[in-house]
Amino acid sequence: MALERKVTETRTLYEIGQEIGAQVALGPTLQHIVERARDLLQAEAGRLALRQPGSETFAIQAYSGTVTESFAGMRFRPGEGLVGRSS
Repeated sequence: MALERKVTETRTLYEIGQEIGAQVALGPTLQHIVERARDLLQAEAGRLALRQPGSETFAIQAYSGTVTESFAGMRFRPGEGLVGRSS
């Protein structure tokens, strides 16, 4: 049901917000976000990239699920490759 899905999404976002507020370190916070988003979306894999300071380049900062090691350290620019086009 659409209503049940919306309640689940809202609850998950609330819980993520609460847990983010309790975290001090960026790494574990990003990891938690990507894991919860992957669970919510029932996805096989999840990746979270952040724009690098002073650059147009993004770098994978956290991932969950079936992700290769080479992909885990990937950097990309908007519009470049499949990842860059989906950003």
